Amino acid sequence: MNLSTLIPETLKIGEYLQALLEESIRAFQSTDIAPQPARSTRKMRAKIA
Repeated sequence: MNLSTLIPETLKIGEYLQALLEESIRAFQSTDIAPQPARSTRKMRAKIA
């Protein structure tokens, strides 16, 4: 196995995965699906009970 080709290919894969992750995070943040923090625990407890 030739390590001189393996290391650059591994770095390219890492950069590609990082770009995909950044794009996914931007897409997720642009939607309103992201969960909002609870306003108060009192309301949550009333809904549960």
